Amino acid sequence: MQSWFSLVAVLVVSTAAAQPLSLEDALRAADLHSPRLAAQRHAVTAAGHQSASAGALPDPRLRLGIENLPVTGPDRYRYGADSMTAGVIGLAQEFPNAAKREARTLRAERLREVESAGLLASRAALQRDVAAAWLELHFAERGRTALERLGQRIAVQSEAAPAAIARGRQSLAEAFMLRQAREEVNDRVIEQERTIAKARIALATWIGSEARRPLAELPDTTKLPQPAEALLARLAEQPQLRVLERREALARAEVEMARSERRADGRLEGEDGQRRP
Repeated sequence: MQSWFSLVAVLVVSTAAAQPLSLEDALRAADLHSPRLAAQRHAVTAAGHQSASAGALPDPRLRLGIENLPVTGPDRYRYGADSMTAGVIGLAQEFPNAAKREARTLRAERLREVESAGLLASRAALQRDVAAAWLELHFAERGRTALERLGQRIAVQSEAAPAAIARGRQSLAEAFMLRQAREEVNDRVIEQERTIAKARIALATWIGSEARRPLAELPDTTKLPQPAEALLARLAEQPQLRVLERREALARAEVEMARSERRADGRLEGEDGQRRP
């Protein structure tokens, strides 16, 4: 029974691996396998947590200590020998000014926007690189197919050369040229196989084992996904430009936070001390 389930699992994996890999599939696989995007997503999450707590009050501080402890004389470092020595316990709470708390909240929000824009820019760059690797592999395989077809035609003509020479329809020089052309095409096919192997390895660096699947047909690249006028109108939404805009906003928020540091903060403390009776 176990071997039967193993055989079924192998067949399922083989069927999945035999499915053609389209450009859209490669882009989705890269989005799932990219450690860069995973790290950027965690950065966005961390920035969101910081934004939620940036304007909160700092944690109160607990104070424990000893006051008026002698450090000289016969009673030095002896607690309870001097009536002025006291054990102290207290609690302190800082109250940053409102402008500072607002500036911290604004800076944290701008930082989250920078990380979000960086995620979009990283995804766009990843999709560009994956698409270039997929297209390079696709056209390398098309080049091999064209060379193989050319080699088959030359092989047919080369095989018919002896009969053509015997009938006087072809010379020995022409037959030799066909043979030489056939060898050159075979060499080109071998070189193209190496190019395909390199291109598949390059694609595997982005999508892992998914690159072993055969490629699907080339999508229609003659049409834009949107009208050219709409794309030009949204040029300012280009990911890299958006990152620069978010960084500029972050710099302005940091300037406001630096200005808020000039204002005084509030602090409330309470303590209780106990001396020797």
